[in-house]
Amino acid sequence: MTPQEAAVVLGKCAAYDNRRPDPATTAAWAEALDPNLTLADALAIVRDHYAESRDWIMPADINHRSRDIRRQRIKNALDNQTLTPDGLGDEPHLEVAWRKALMRGLGDGLDLEAASSAAWRSIGRTPPPQLEARPRNVCPQLRKA
Repeated sequence: MTPQEAAVVLGKCAAYDNRRPDPATTAAWAEALDPNLTLADALAIVRDHYAESRDWIMPADINHRSRDIRRQRIKNALDNQTLTPDGLGDEPHLEVAWRKALMRGLGDGLDLEAASSAAWRSIGRTPPPQLEARPRNVCPQLRKA
């Protein structure tokens, strides 16, 4: 998280608990907050925390809740889904990079389709074209003209 984003998060905290953040505090929070944390998630976590607690929130609290949110998003998106990208079976290093990018996108809150597209872009590829749907159990020789 950038110092500018950390300042916004601290400003939201201050609105609830009257803390007085200074530049050193902002820099420390930026350093301590998870780099995968989005500003939107951080602000929502602060809001939810103060809706349920009087305790001051700290970077560790935000990071912990962020990991839970990301884990749940990934689980929800991948229930009954496969993580194998078509066309990368012969290139395991690209398949691993694709999977990591997919997980990052899902954790950020993208839906499965958008996360998959972002994953393909991150490895510099496009997904292979889909096969045409064909009727099953139809023998061309047996069709009437």
